[in-house]
Amino acid sequence: MPVEAIERQKRGVDVTSGVGQLADAVAPRVFGAMKAILGSLDQKATRQRLLKATEQSGYSEAEFEAALERLQQTTVEPPTVDIADTTRVESVETSGASDANAFDPHAAGAALVEQFKVAEGGAWTGADFQGRFGLSAAVLHRRRKEHRILYWRDARHEFHYPTWQFTATGALLPGVQEVLQIFRSVDEWRLMAYFLNPRRQLDDRRPLDLLRGGEKDKVLAHATLHAKENTW
Repeated sequence: MPVEAIERQKRGVDVTSGVGQLADAVAPRVFGAMKAILGSLDQKATRQRLLKATEQSGYSEAEFEAALERLQQTTVEPPTVDIADTTRVESVETSGASDANAFDPHAAGAALVEQFKVAEGGAWTGADFQGRFGLSAAVLHRRRKEHRILYWRDARHEFHYPTWQFTATGALLPGVQEVLQIFRSVDEWRLMAYFLNPRRQLDDRRPLDLLRGGEKDKVLAHATLHAKENTW
């Protein structure tokens, strides 16, 4: 075996994965290509295939949403790497230097989760609910189980309830429960992303803003359509 191949194996590099090595080396360009593909193919079908592949790879729906959002917002410069330039790929592999612009889906997902936790005034705990509105833990448990309230759980398994889903009196904002019933999902971060992210079919407005404006029917029609296709 050539000395160069032996050295590459010592570094843990698969000598048979030429294309894979290049993809790793030019990761930002690969994401740019994915963005171009997403723009040219049927969005609904593409989204479903990508979500399925992402879940099979062990990632959550929230991480998929974060990655997709980042891809759609990323500005990608024209490619400057020559695919035939294996020497440049070798130098990237051996240098150990990381590209500051490389996309890290785990970091993006974690950052998005932190934003959701504090969005629109943050969240109330179960104790807050009991003190403010006299709602017991049993009532909140039943509402969570029946997909009647939006919540997230921290590392200590304490439940938090985003304040933006409620009116000043503690009642749910009209339309929130209906949307939760339509999706019936246990992925709290995907649910929060639905309410808090602008939607193209809603004129780039957020479902939350439409609900606040009394346009519940538009949101419910949108949620129903996308729930059937799992493209929400």
